[in-house]
Amino acid sequence: PAQPAGKVRQLQPQDISSTAWSFAKMGVLDEPLMEALSSGAVARIEDFHPQALSNTAWSFAAMRVLDRTLLDAIAAASM
Repeated sequence: PAQPAGKVRQLQPQDISSTAWSFAKMGVLDEPLMEALSSGAVARIEDFHPQALSNTAWSFAAMRVLDRTLLDAIAAASM
């Protein structure tokens, strides 16, 4: 099976945000997936719309995943 990071590279920013949001909403923490989503988001953060930034931040917070690199990228993109 493919690793999450390989699949995430193919996703659009909205897809990354929606995937994180869906897992958070269901209360399912898949750490390898969250790491892959974070890496994918940071790499493409300038392409995220404000709603996707907000949903991504909420998703990681709801799952109590502290990813300072992602949070810093979201903060910078929000300015």
